[in-house]
Amino acid sequence: MTRRILVLALLAGASLLPLGACASNDDSAGPGADAGGDERAPIDAGPDTGGEAGDDEPTGCAGEWCVVPLDGLRDVSVNAIWGSGPNDVWIVGTRGFAAHFDGTKWEERRASTLLSLFSVWGSGPNDVWAGNSGKSFFHWQGASWEETQMAGDDPRVVLGLSGSGADNVVALLAPSWSKAIECPGPWGPMMVACPAVFRRSRVGGELAWREAADPSFLCDNLWVEGSSTFCSDLSGLWVSPDGEPWLVGELGKAVRPRAGATPPAVAGVPSETHSITTLEAIAGTSATDVWSVGGAGTIRRYAGGPDWSITPSPTNAHLRAVWAGSAKEAWAVGEDGVVVRWDGESWEVSPTPLVDDLARDLRAVWGVANGDTWAAGERVLLHRKAGTQP
Repeated sequence: MTRRILVLALLAGASLLPLGACASNDDSAGPGADAGGDERAPIDAGPDTGGEAGDDEPTGCAGEWCVVPLDGLRDVSVNAIWGSGPNDVWIVGTRGFAAHFDGTKWEERRASTLLSLFSVWGSGPNDVWAGNSGKSFFHWQGASWEETQMAGDDPRVVLGLSGSGADNVVALLAPSWSKAIECPGPWGPMMVACPAVFRRSRVGGELAWREAADPSFLCDNLWVEGSSTFCSDLSGLWVSPDGEPWLVGELGKAVRPRAGATPPAVAGVPSETHSITTLEAIAGTSATDVWSVGGAGTIRRYAGGPDWSITPSPTNAHLRAVWAGSAKEAWAVGEDGVVVRWDGESWEVSPTPLVDDLARDLRAVWGVANGDTWAAGERVLLHRKAGTQP
């Protein structure tokens, strides 16, 4: 059985479990999810841990980074970060966990689900979207999370969310055999399971989520291995300021936008990254300043033209998230608490308190250009305040 078929089989099997079993299998044991609008006690965002953490919990500061003590993270992990500015930052994670920072304090804002939230993006403080490991989008409009089912009975992981405005939000969904499509293969047409792209846009005046990628777009994502033909997994999504999605994934796959698609449709063209390792994440500041990171410390940059360029990396750790603030500032994070920074000339490791036995995998990073930066992952949240000295 190939790796792809095994993963799909596991995903399909998980979707048949009752909700309680899904939560137990997907996340570590912990308190149940609260109702969407339930507020927990505010949690100070400062570096002081107050002595409450256990011996196995990272505390304090190192270099420019400080651990933020957040009680809700003792049982969950953060999968994604997004903000509209320094006073409006969201983190989401396992067991429906979500929390909001208002510039002074963090408050929990859990979604009404026991499934993991894997992605978050918004156009502003009262228009925030999160996607879970079932078949739902959760929409925050200022008071609570409201659940929106995607079209059809097809539970998939919402791997990524990004957009350019309230009327243009794009979601990347994991493959599903219930949505197999026909693509040309080496011996004729073949049915393959491909990732899906959904887009929230206006059609005929109606604003709604619709499947966006047609077979011609998805079939460009094919990979032929021996006698098998399949779609490469796509794991990273970023929508550029001009409103079009960029995607990266397995085997160094990258798809950049191609002009001519009318929303909700998207169009793309494969782009050479000179990588055979998985690219996990993508972010940029413009269509000619884009970064992607992945396995074994892989870092690639797109600055225009047909191909991506190879950029020397200061780490061999698996990088899982990247954020870019300007041409002279970008951050990437990954396994064992590694954090690396682009300063306009090169990438360098940035020290954090996550060392030795306290190392935690980091899965998300976000910041404000020339301002505060947040990184989070396995039961930990880090904060770098602008102007902080080592």
